[in-house]
Amino acid sequence: FITIFAALFGVGFAIQMDRAAARGFGPGFYLRRMTALLLIGVLHAFLLWWGDILITYAVCGYFLLFFRKRTQKTILIWAHIFYWFLLVLVGGIVVAMLFGAPPPPETPFKPLSELVTIYSTGTWREIFIARAGEWSQANGFVIFLTRVLGIFLFGLYIWRQGYLQRPSEHLAWWSRAQRVGFVVGLAGNLAYVAVDWVYHPDPTKPGPLTFAMFTLQSVVIPALSLAYSATVVLLWQQPAWRQRLMPFSYVGRMALTNYLLQSLGWTTI
Repeated sequence: FITIFAALFGVGFAIQMDRAAARGFGPGFYLRRMTALLLIGVLHAFLLWWGDILITYAVCGYFLLFFRKRTQKTILIWAHIFYWFLLVLVGGIVVAMLFGAPPPPETPFKPLSELVTIYSTGTWREIFIARAGEWSQANGFVIFLTRVLGIFLFGLYIWRQGYLQRPSEHLAWWSRAQRVGFVVGLAGNLAYVAVDWVYHPDPTKPGPLTFAMFTLQSVVIPALSLAYSATVVLLWQQPAWRQRLMPFSYVGRMALTNYLLQSLGWTTI
């Protein structure tokens, strides 16, 4: 879901830039939107739920402006650079550890029982401090932003290639994406679950096995995401299925509202 939604964020950027160019507008409106999203994210992260993604999206969204006039080849190259950079970095850490380098320092987390007590019976001040602490720990690995930006750029590339603008002209591409995506995605995710079930590697401690599993995830999650997306695109070409899927489009237009209301509801509970 995260992969699909992040790619759609890149698609949304492309659509906004195309419409702005057609009307003779500059990027100012987009900067204002990202700033508003950033402010909403800050309020969401520190007043409702520390697991916010809006701040990440807003920060990465600013960087998309550097690619609004780039060629498709440049966009695709940088999409790969940003997406795979995190994997290269983790691989470097694992190799260094094999040659005797110390592992990265672990971040101490509060016990879950203590957090539950604070969130359920603590004062507003105690809850705010706990939430801010969890947010800082969860977002300490800021290099993760590169992967999100890479997925944004893949979405931008897919839109400008016409795959989503004119899907009826690219049905062969979508059919191939569906087939390959399901084969690679399902087989790879099953393999990941099997290894995790047998060996129980700790994802917070870098090592050869965790690196191998992270590499596998980096391939098979986008593959399965693409297969799901291709399935929706192909079904949309059929009138009967288009009618069945139409209600989901209304939900999709309220993505931000649904996201915030979910946090409000569950935080209250």
